[in-house]
Amino acid sequence: MGAALHPMPRGSPTARLALVVVVGLVIYASLFPIRGWTHLGLSPWAWISAPLPPTYWTCAEVVSNAAAYVPVGLLMVWALRPALTGWRAVVAAVTLGAVLSGTLESLQTFLPDRISSNLDFLANVVGMGSGAIAGALLARPLIDEGRSTRWRARLFLPHTQAAGLLALVWLIVQASPQSMLFATGDVAAILGRNLVPLHLWMPSVARPAPDLRVIAETVCTALSIIGVTMLVAHCLRTRLMRIGAVLGLVAGGLAVKAAARLAEPTASRDWWGWVTPGAAQGVALGVVLSVLLCHVPREWQRRVAPGALCLQTMLVNVFPVSEYFVSSLSTGRIEPFFLGPLSRELAVVWPLLAVLWLLVAPGSRRDPN
Repeated sequence: MGAALHPMPRGSPTARLALVVVVGLVIYASLFPIRGWTHLGLSPWAWISAPLPPTYWTCAEVVSNAAAYVPVGLLMVWALRPALTGWRAVVAAVTLGAVLSGTLESLQTFLPDRISSNLDFLANVVGMGSGAIAGALLARPLIDEGRSTRWRARLFLPHTQAAGLLALVWLIVQASPQSMLFATGDVAAILGRNLVPLHLWMPSVARPAPDLRVIAETVCTALSIIGVTMLVAHCLRTRLMRIGAVLGLVAGGLAVKAAARLAEPTASRDWWGWVTPGAAQGVALGVVLSVLLCHVPREWQRRVAPGALCLQTMLVNVFPVSEYFVSSLSTGRIEPFFLGPLSRELAVVWPLLAVLWLLVAPGSRRDPN
């Protein structure tokens, strides 16, 4: 009876793997841009005794520094189980987080584009502590009692949880600017638009009329929504869950897009300029079609997803960028946690990863019956 009421602490390999990924992202964001290393004549520890608060700081910066370490603290506590539990795990996690943050602040001393700050360090520690406490409180129900495993089993078919991870990455990359709403796989944005000489092959597309641009963005946005929602929907157990996934993913993508724009310190007052007529129509069309597709057999949903993703990738690479997209890149935008380049690169490879998983992973093709 005692064992049933108080299950033995268990470890979480998933939490340890997630911790490695999150810590890697924190290091990347803290040391971005990772170039121009030089000694400026300052001690690596000078930031510790600097005036508090510093001369220049913003509330948004403090909140973002704290928020960045919340998942680190939560995952750290889970990763330390079963060796350390309870308050011991919290103390160990906060200590390790403080060492990580302090080391990164000292390394920033050698980067001319970054400024070491004791306020940033304190915000990191507060975020680490908040996450560690939350992790300690949630460890028993989620890990020891297996609720997270049972919850995933109720939602996803066997061996298809990777679809949820791909959907999470899709939501993250929405923080980056895109030439069309929700568009991913924009290889031309990195390699150059001149890669395809449209002005020679298709002059009418190279310099599209406003109506044609609206149609193109409507189709591209709708295809993007269909691709990501069917990727997830065909892995869910019930029709109601699939419809909920459609609405949740679209709402989440729009929320991330809006939050990223509002969080930009140098953003213009045109915060909602990305909601173009084509984008609005594409969202409506994509949601309607995705909800209808939730009623077809899973096999067809799995076939529709890669086709939609390939078509939207082709469209976003062939069609010229809009003036709003160009202007959004020239306003000195500062993306959350300095993860802009990384999220843009993820956005380029995301449809390829999603299509490969749909084509190769056996879990998404297994008949649940």
